[in-house]
Amino acid sequence: GSQPRLNTLYILEIVQEAVDYIQHRLPKQSEISISLQGDDILNIPGDKVLLRWAVDNLLKNAVDAISSKSGEITIISFKERDNVVLDIIDSGKGIPRKNWKNIFRPGFSSKSRGWGLGLSLTQRIVEEIHNGNIKVLRSQAGETVFRLEFPESSS
Repeated sequence: GSQPRLNTLYILEIVQEAVDYIQHRLPKQSEISISLQGDDILNIPGDKVLLRWAVDNLLKNAVDAISSKSGEITIISFKERDNVVLDIIDSGKGIPRKNWKNIFRPGFSSKSRGWGLGLSLTQRIVEEIHNGNIKVLRSQAGETVFRLEFPESSS
């Protein structure tokens, strides 16, 4: 498609919108808690719609990874050198190390009804549109950490 226009975005504002969206769609009996921590003044150059979609997708995947009705998702933002870092941590089942690179490949899915497009599109949004980086920082049963890094906005 067309090249998106990048505007200065406050990263936690985008994340908060995504959290509100996901929380309203959790089953009523769900005991999954979602919390935000970090610096709310961190900003990046970005496309709000695309970045919001990417965060929505990561949060939906985190909810899916928590197979029981209770669990935790924590989102932490901080600055590291000239980058804004966002860690999305869930208490789900984890991702086998052999799949850490495969999960970003189009068509790869560990879900029986998955198309394998969500994380590949998320990666493209983060890396190609926002000049950032996304990776699995660590993963095991009970804790998976996705790390997103973006160049900080110069304004």
